[in-house]
Amino acid sequence: MFGGKAGAGITVCDAGHFGEAIVSLPPAGHTHNSAQDRRPGAAGPADGEDATDMTAPVKGPASYFPSIEKKYGRPVAEWQDLIRASPLTKHMELVSWLKTEHGLGHGHANALVAQTLAEKTG
Repeated sequence: MFGGKAGAGITVCDAGHFGEAIVSLPPAGHTHNSAQDRRPGAAGPADGEDATDMTAPVKGPASYFPSIEKKYGRPVAEWQDLIRASPLTKHMELVSWLKTEHGLGHGHANALVAQTLAEKTG
């Protein structure tokens, strides 16, 4: 994936390592207009692009959900139902409860609580 323009006709690709970059030259006459060619954080999709890219990686608490389902054998919806049914209301109380009563790791419990409480208030 290209990270952004480095200069006239040169595109820099972030290699994912601090201080490293891969430089490549696009074919003659080629212009880069797609979202994947812009640096992370660049505003919006380019003209003619779909803003609902379903191939984009999942971010935030939901990024933990596949591993939560695999590790604990329950769908996320069940965990969220348990959280909503709990008399506890504070984030860290719910995290502690999931850890002690259901054996979840801190990161998994935190992700479930964060997502569930965000849905409740949003």
